[in-house]
Amino acid sequence: MGKRSTIIIIVLGAVVALWLYRKYRVAPNLDVEHLNLKNVDGSVLNSKDLRGKTLFVNYWATWCAECLQEMPSIEAAYNQTDHEKVVFLMITDDSPEKVQNFLKNHPY
Repeated sequence: MGKRSTIIIIVLGAVVALWLYRKYRVAPNLDVEHLNLKNVDGSVLNSKDLRGKTLFVNYWATWCAECLQEMPSIEAAYNQTDHEKVVFLMITDDSPEKVQNFLKNHPY
């Protein structure tokens, strides 16, 4: 195998690896016992406030096409639940500005 073939294989491998990472990336492990989440409005939600409630947790991103496709069904589920018993946590590592802009165009 020549030098050129080796370079092509390495580049193709890197492209495939990047595509697989973006498509199948797994949400990080979360220490839910000591978790503080920042709401879009800047207020902080402590995991201790969630004790005794059922949690629906969705790790999403503004750039994620699959995430955007599931938003309407998540909203439908949210509208059909008792909010005293079930808490929906939509977690992202996008900046607050990106989330605010997203919510302007997608009012979920």
